[in-house]
Amino acid sequence: MRADHTTFGNQKYLPSLPVPELDATCTKLLEWVRPLVDPDVWHRTHGAVEDFRRRGGDGETLQARLLGWARQQDLPNWLEPFWDEHYLKSRVPLPINVNFSTVCDHTPTPSDLDRLRRAALLIRLTLDFKSLLDREALSVDQSQGQPLCMMQFKRLFSAARIPQRGIDVIRSPVSDFHPTSPFEQHIVVLHHGHIFSMTVVDGQGKVRTPAELEQDLHAIVAASREHAGPEESVGMLTTLNRDEWAEARALLRDWHPANQIGLDVIERSLFALCLDASSPESLEERFRSALHGDGKNRWFDKSVQLIIGKNADVAVNSEHAGLDGYPVHRLMKYLHQESGKSDIQGQNEAPPTSTKAPEKLHFHLSGNLRHMIRDASEKFAMLIDDTKVIVIEFSHFGKDRIKTFNVSPDAFVQLALQVAQYRLFGTFNSTYEVTATRRFLHGRTETLRSVSHEAADFVKKLTAADATVESKVAALKTAAQTHVTRRQECMAGMGVERHLFGLLNMYDRFGAELGISQLPAIFNDPSWLILRHDTLSTASSPDPTGVVLAGFGPVVEDGFGVCYTIIEDRMTITLTSKTLMAKPLETFASKLSAALLDMAALMQQYASLSR
Repeated sequence: MRADHTTFGNQKYLPSLPVPELDATCTKLLEWVRPLVDPDVWHRTHGAVEDFRRRGGDGETLQARLLGWARQQDLPNWLEPFWDEHYLKSRVPLPINVNFSTVCDHTPTPSDLDRLRRAALLIRLTLDFKSLLDREALSVDQSQGQPLCMMQFKRLFSAARIPQRGIDVIRSPVSDFHPTSPFEQHIVVLHHGHIFSMTVVDGQGKVRTPAELEQDLHAIVAASREHAGPEESVGMLTTLNRDEWAEARALLRDWHPANQIGLDVIERSLFALCLDASSPESLEERFRSALHGDGKNRWFDKSVQLIIGKNADVAVNSEHAGLDGYPVHRLMKYLHQESGKSDIQGQNEAPPTSTKAPEKLHFHLSGNLRHMIRDASEKFAMLIDDTKVIVIEFSHFGKDRIKTFNVSPDAFVQLALQVAQYRLFGTFNSTYEVTATRRFLHGRTETLRSVSHEAADFVKKLTAADATVESKVAALKTAAQTHVTRRQECMAGMGVERHLFGLLNMYDRFGAELGISQLPAIFNDPSWLILRHDTLSTASSPDPTGVVLAGFGPVVEDGFGVCYTIIEDRMTITLTSKTLMAKPLETFASKLSAALLDMAALMQQYASLSR
């Protein structure tokens, strides 16, 4: 591949996401579901799959249409319209259910740095990061020497998800819907439920100094010492079901001209800065601040909400429809690395041209809108109460020790998850691990399913009384290699679920004209539904530099959200569930720590025997 050192210069050289062979996907599907279902169900699935892929069958017809769809010249990625629609059609509230959260490592700044000075510093550094993007001077992300797609960085700033009935839209500098300017000059600051517009770039395009930014932040705090009333925090509306928020937004917009202006200012803003009244201390408190806060001091539609606690704790909440984790974590890494440098304080910079003072956004509220805000607050409190969070600080070992076992650290943790869930449930449930497909133009993700025949064999051998140490280790390494192979296939665009999702979309859009009058049985098959029921929804931090932990809520009522950060000598694992699963989550957390220790002890015992 040709190389271009500008941020977006390699985009034109990136390959298109491939459409896998139908036979290969069908074969993998049968393999992937087998450890999840009993033999009778699997044989029924086998029949549905064979019927789907037979010569002249529905699968062949839909595959041909998908190949034609992928050849469209104006379509950079055949999956992109379906994936965007998948997210934007979801009607669930964004906090906990959709948005992802990151707790940032305390930046290496002086100990006397209070929250407003820290906030000003982070605003300045975030704008410096954006300047790198604007100048295309940010280095291109790479994997094994290959450049990766950088498209999502264009949705990082001046971006927001806009609620509409039935399906939302994304508003950003690269959106078709009411695009924002890539050179906006303001952010919005939320404090005590009040919202302010704050100029951060002057009329000449010069970024203001940290001292000047801090002065404006002090003015904002002074102007909003009292908390907004329980029926006045407009940001609370962004916690609603998307159809409910769409209705409320339409009422808000039409009630008074100032409301339309305020909404536009928020949506166009570079990002949101949330100055919180709380001082989270424990990792669980810090994560909850990032995950949901109190709702009054958030605007969950924004791509980036930079959250600063009263104790100067730093976190980020990000809307997920337009972004995956890597642009946000790249930003966090930059903030962490640059915060301790002395050349960002602006002492020697020329003063900027005149800028206007921060401006409070005044929303005019009808009685109906006030009722909606109160209703949103009550629903949000219930959503928070229905969310269980556990943070495991696993200090026994990290990736350095796992590598001495000649095992992939990610595969090791994923196998430990299977040991833990088998010990908890007595069975294997489907596990989702997100895998990036960024080697392709506009690539997002593919689903890696961690429960394999080999993983199940290892889990059962681990506790089998008659299994030898050698057989257990051999089973562990075989299972780990299977996991690595699946991961490589998914990263290469050769997974299972995105392909079948594309075929399903071909049926939805073109089934009638293709002569397919009924949904193919494969998409109603019990095994397919079981595979896609994400009892464990898992992810790892793409780059832990500057990140303490990250996470998200569970995606099914009877499941767990799992996000882990593996560094050299330790791990941090964030677990979430509904309160219905609070007790099982506590047991799972204990069993996960035990599984990691048991597996390490097994490998150590094997090493001793091999000497």
